[in-house]
Amino acid sequence: MGSSGPEDPRVTPPPAPGDIVRGRLLPTTSAPREGERVDVLVSAEDTIIEHILSGSLARPVEFLQDHIEWVVVLAGGAQLDVAGERVDLSPGEWVLISAETPHRVMSTQAGTEWLAVHLPRGRCLTTERRG
Repeated sequence: MGSSGPEDPRVTPPPAPGDIVRGRLLPTTSAPREGERVDVLVSAEDTIIEHILSGSLARPVEFLQDHIEWVVVLAGGAQLDVAGERVDLSPGEWVLISAETPHRVMSTQAGTEWLAVHLPRGRCLTTERRG
């Protein structure tokens, strides 16, 4: 059988045992003036890890996702509304958002840097809860 189309050049085989795959996050100066830049760092089966750089937002951005999302702010700051609850995030603070939970990014400081991990529903077994 023939191929259904060209292969995605970003898709690579998993590393072999003992292989090391390295990279570097973009600096916060690469953040757009408005909106977000999202780069997928790792995608494996049903798990995705993203590096996000945010500029200012013209208006809140709404989400309703079919996966669990864990996000941590590395630099800058953001204000979210998660199911009607205000969540302020500063560097080092994170939030775990269940699948199908309505949430909005209300505002971000220019140059906010995040990591986001998308997990399939039902796959998040435990979380550490601090303060």
